[in-house]
Amino acid sequence: MKRIYTSLLLLSIFLLEASCISNPKYDSESISNARVTSVKVVHSNTEDRMVTLIEQAMMRREWKVIANNRVSTFLPTGAPVSIQVSDTVFSIPQSGLIAQELFQEKQSDCILRYTYQNFWRERVANFNASLIQTATGEVLSTFDFKQKMGIGSKPIKAVLDKMASAFAVHLQ
Repeated sequence: MKRIYTSLLLLSIFLLEASCISNPKYDSESISNARVTSVKVVHSNTEDRMVTLIEQAMMRREWKVIANNRVSTFLPTGAPVSIQVSDTVFSIPQSGLIAQELFQEKQSDCILRYTYQNFWRERVANFNASLIQTATGEVLSTFDFKQKMGIGSKPIKAVLDKMASAFAVHLQ
């Protein structure tokens, strides 16, 4: 009798575990029917790790990712300017945005624009993204994510995968 109960317990655990596994076929089907298939991630900071993470998440969900053709950074363009007020001297660095084109620009169906706050140990407190159609400038979809940082907070990879799937389902 104990053997039957043990077998039933193991079978029920197996079935419960199998029912919790997501079906990745649903995501790839929604992408193939989407009216937007290529995306370009735009950013202003070249040292931003988030760009690569977003591109990876979009590629995992079978989006065609078009790379940004420019590298840009703020560089000093002249000697610092000194301003003296009473007994204090302020030194203001002169810098400007320098952009270098790496290859000829390729068009994409849409642009993904994003902002985030508190990126720490592969977790983020706030992440917002907009999917914008390049032909019309129309915002097709937005994604907003907020969480308290600490034990149990979601890793950024899971958040970005959720974003890529949400955009694909919305565009279906």
